[in-house]
Amino acid sequence: SFFLLCKKMLKKNGKMVIAYDEMQTLTTGSPLNIKEVFSPEEFANEPYKPKRDIILPVCYRNPKEVIVTAHALGFGIYRAGGLVQFFNDPALWKEVGYELAEGKFQGETNIMLYRTEESSPAIFNRILHDPQDIVLDYKVGSPLDEAKFVADEIYKNIHQDDLQMRDILVISLANENLERYVGALRYVLYNEHQIPSHIAGVTTSRDSFFQDNSITISGILRAKGNEAAVVYIIGAQDCMQDYNIRHHRNELFTAITRSKMWVRIFGYGKGMDALHNELEAIRKHKFTLSFKYPTDKEIEELDKVYSDYNENAAANKEIDNLIQKLLNDSNLTTKEKELLMKQMKNKGL
Repeated sequence: SFFLLCKKMLKKNGKMVIAYDEMQTLTTGSPLNIKEVFSPEEFANEPYKPKRDIILPVCYRNPKEVIVTAHALGFGIYRAGGLVQFFNDPALWKEVGYELAEGKFQGETNIMLYRTEESSPAIFNRILHDPQDIVLDYKVGSPLDEAKFVADEIYKNIHQDDLQMRDILVISLANENLERYVGALRYVLYNEHQIPSHIAGVTTSRDSFFQDNSITISGILRAKGNEAAVVYIIGAQDCMQDYNIRHHRNELFTAITRSKMWVRIFGYGKGMDALHNELEAIRKHKFTLSFKYPTDKEIEELDKVYSDYNENAAANKEIDNLIQKLLNDSNLTTKEKELLMKQMKNKGL
């Protein structure tokens, strides 16, 4: 693989750093199988040594309301049909910036998770005075209604809110040809408001994304790695379909987290009704994650997020249990137990 090739190019004692977000996986499968690149010894965290496997808990780019909304939709916390994907280890909630406010990590137990000021800096609260205004959603009657609504809002952003064109990003999640779907929006923007727009990588060079005098419109793949003050998500109803659910949820997560300040979500039909219900639940719970913790069996059936993170720890725990079982075996003599301990120490166990 590409990662193995990079690893082979390292000089002696060289270091390789890989950074990725599994919840932004927009293709089938995981973007990285860590076991193909590093051996357990290379990858595992060791006591009293710098960590090799690190999950960053602090989100400097998004307000709390944005990242919580993205996680709630990505995991399916308030989804009528239940969870979509989950952590295989409850310790990971703390690793990504959440604290347990109520309950405990035990199957069939109601819990509430919240983000701390350390994980979501308070600077956003000082700038954005109304948390309820940060993430808004609108159901429209048709794609044309959507185009007119979004174009009017963008006009207000520029002429009333004093935003620059490069502060605005429109992302289409519709299961339709991008140029065709956003054609109406581009037409209304230019003909009714004299606001030019471009489709990143389609009507511009593939290296161009934001422009000073044009509104950027993009599909989700091209939008990855970019961010804007306000993000308009259109065609969101198509992310609520019952097939390839994890993929669609990851699209929503990725689109929402492109925002540095505000998110506006648009869609139509029953899909938008379902999405609105989840967003209302997020607001009702004041941007916390409140849900019934799944049982081990239920977790086993869900897609796993960051599943490699605790694999070594789980293996070590299994070895510890096995060692304890051996040491408690009444058939072993004291001498045999001492010999067993000595051999394990020699092998670094």
